[in-house]
Amino acid sequence: LRQYRPFPLARAFASKLELKNEAEWRAFCRGKMPHLGELPDDIPSTPNRTYADKGWAGIGDWLGTGTIAPALRKYRSFELAREFTRRLKLKNGGEWNAYCKGEMSHLGRLPTDIPAAPNHTYAGNGWVSMGDWLGTGIIATSSRQYRSFKEAQKFARSLKLKSNLLWRDYCKGVIPRMGMLPADIPSKPDGTYSRMGWKGWGDWLGTGTVAPNLRQYRSFEEAREFAHSLGLNSAVEWRTFCKGEIPHIGLLPEDIPTAVSEIYGGKGWAGFGDWLGTGRTRVSKSPKRKS
Repeated sequence: LRQYRPFPLARAFASKLELKNEAEWRAFCRGKMPHLGELPDDIPSTPNRTYADKGWAGIGDWLGTGTIAPALRKYRSFELAREFTRRLKLKNGGEWNAYCKGEMSHLGRLPTDIPAAPNHTYAGNGWVSMGDWLGTGIIATSSRQYRSFKEAQKFARSLKLKSNLLWRDYCKGVIPRMGMLPADIPSKPDGTYSRMGWKGWGDWLGTGTVAPNLRQYRSFEEAREFAHSLGLNSAVEWRTFCKGEIPHIGLLPEDIPTAVSEIYGGKGWAGFGDWLGTGRTRVSKSPKRKS
């Protein structure tokens, strides 16, 4: 087995070569840089293996260039690193990436002890989001802590918006007189609160309009009793009433469906004659028998 020089002496030899990167070191080891001489027998061509536990700190340290592999770098604490980045006044992740690439020269270079991928380096050690890192206050949707459904609904109702279309306009900031959507209120509450109390846009905005599939209807018997009281004679008259075109007998209550056959199918529905109390039930046509 070869006996190699101690790490400090071997590193001193490598530094004197004034090589710039790992590719040049490999070329030297292969004898492709004859003006620098040959690799001594007591200097390994793979120092990262030979000196792995004896001082190795990356090819930059080995060659004296000062460049240290990201995995081997010693970074500032999360708090100190975040304090530095916030002073840069960058607005978003795109600007941060541009800065890290050296494309914002007026801000200087990224210090070697601050990572370009802070979400990986500080995962579990303080990282929240790019908005927190840069100090913009913008938090990724997946990381936000929203108000409870009841508190958020109370806020939404205070806006007095009449439809989900107006809600979307508000969330986009195109109704400036109403201000901006608070960070702890979701722009898509139907998704965020789908299992936490959501009952439709009418309930969310306080308009009283509830999506048909979310409404609580009367039992079939109670709804049919109401329909009987109207004195209507046909399905056509029922549909006309549902449209509000027979005002002298009032409007359709919200807890009675317009599509009664769909809602009460299998729950008592036996045709409009039964529903309206005219006595006429549906008759299914059967094919005529051949004589």
